[in-house]
Amino acid sequence: MYAGAFERAGMTGALHRYRNVDRYWADLADQAGAPITQPSLFTGASGTPPSPGWPTP
Repeated sequence: MYAGAFERAGMTGALHRYRNVDRYWADLADQAGAPITQPSLFTGASGTPPSPGWPTP
């Protein structure tokens, strides 16, 4: 499934997003500090780094 989608679309969309990162920051500047209003949940474990190489709290 994922391989077929990648073969069809490739990396173009992802690359465009990173090439345009400065514009996204500018467009979203007025959203700074705004609360997340849609239902959301953050889960994490105490003492587990979020990614290899990150310091543990």
